[in-house]
Amino acid sequence: MNSIIQYIAESLLTGFLFWLLFRVASEKGFSYNFQRLYLLVSSSLVLLLPLVKIPLNSVISMPSIELPAIMVVPDAPPAPYSEMAGVRGIVILLYLTVVFITMLRLILQLTNLSAIYFKGVAERRERLIIVRNSSVKSPFSIYRFVFLPPNTESDAESTIIAHEEAHFLRGHSADLLFMNILRSLLWFNPFIHILYRKIVSLHEYQADRDVIDKGADIAEYQKLILNLQFGLTPQIANSLHNSLTVKRFRKMKTMTKKRNSPLAVIATTLATMAIVVFVSCTYNYASAENPSSGTLVSDEVVNSPALAGQPQEKEKVIKPEYLTVMPKFQGGDMTKFVQWVAQNVQYPAEAKAKKIQGKVIASFILSKEGKIIKARILEGVNELLDKETLRVINSSPDWTPGYLDGKPQNVEFAFPLVFKLN
Repeated sequence: MNSIIQYIAESLLTGFLFWLLFRVASEKGFSYNFQRLYLLVSSSLVLLLPLVKIPLNSVISMPSIELPAIMVVPDAPPAPYSEMAGVRGIVILLYLTVVFITMLRLILQLTNLSAIYFKGVAERRERLIIVRNSSVKSPFSIYRFVFLPPNTESDAESTIIAHEEAHFLRGHSADLLFMNILRSLLWFNPFIHILYRKIVSLHEYQADRDVIDKGADIAEYQKLILNLQFGLTPQIANSLHNSLTVKRFRKMKTMTKKRNSPLAVIATTLATMAIVVFVSCTYNYASAENPSSGTLVSDEVVNSPALAGQPQEKEKVIKPEYLTVMPKFQGGDMTKFVQWVAQNVQYPAEAKAKKIQGKVIASFILSKEGKIIKARILEGVNELLDKETLRVINSSPDWTPGYLDGKPQNVEFAFPLVFKLN
């Protein structure tokens, strides 16, 4: 559940930072092409950055590997415990339901466009295919297909087609399809919807400039846009009346092409990289005695007591991502150990009688000799449940240790046990 909350929080933070950077810098002093690139890249990063983790060193002690939890119920065989049955499952189901609905709506829009195409009258005009259909109330386009009402006036039609051709030549339909998929996946993030509206407006600014550069009269062009305001168009389509704002009309009168300042581009790129680092960096836990090493944690481990007579020396614990060979239990992976614990743990009779239940989180270190040592309770519930947790962990058979560059290493585990009464 924590990982879901963390992803949502980091996605919201990333979206806010990229939107803020766009408002402060990119929107004001850069060309439309640069702004478009920025919006597409930043929108992608809103989805991806929370999934990317860049390790940094930190002098903190914590378990390296967290094993799957087990639920222990009286008079029933213990089984792997999953929070999917609880709040986490409900959250995931809600997320997937909304994603399914929004993606289904997108597919239905594409299906509806296909129906309009096949039921309309189509004609090829150079690069474009003009489709006339009585169900089209306001002109729009997707890729090379331009959809028009059958009674469009010829003067207006030439301007409309010039506008929609600009969308096609600039590949705006691909932007909209991509952004709508992102909106489906990130429906919970308001900033992805804000960035979507920004790119829709930007598309219209670019198409307006292309039409005006071809000699269209600005006043007549604005009048045409106002006359086409009362029709609905699909979200995945470009439309002449998208983004009707005073700002858009004002921009038509100052359609000078902006040049990107190299210094501003560098500053925006550095700011974007700073956001990437800020959101993605995680702590890679290091030894307090050797903080320069990212492969250690701060716990000092004494050699197994079973090795009596040998001098006891302090060892270091290696983080699992640095191991070249992961530990094995009875010939299997760590899941095999979880199954073994499920077969050997018992619900204390006294705890059952006193109706004591809860989640115990323990940690232990698998020594390089393959023995479990230094088992301890990280988060306890009651002495009875804590003792049973330590008992079953300490009674574990020997493991095959993990290896780094051919040498056995110490590795620390975290292990939750959920004791639950019927």
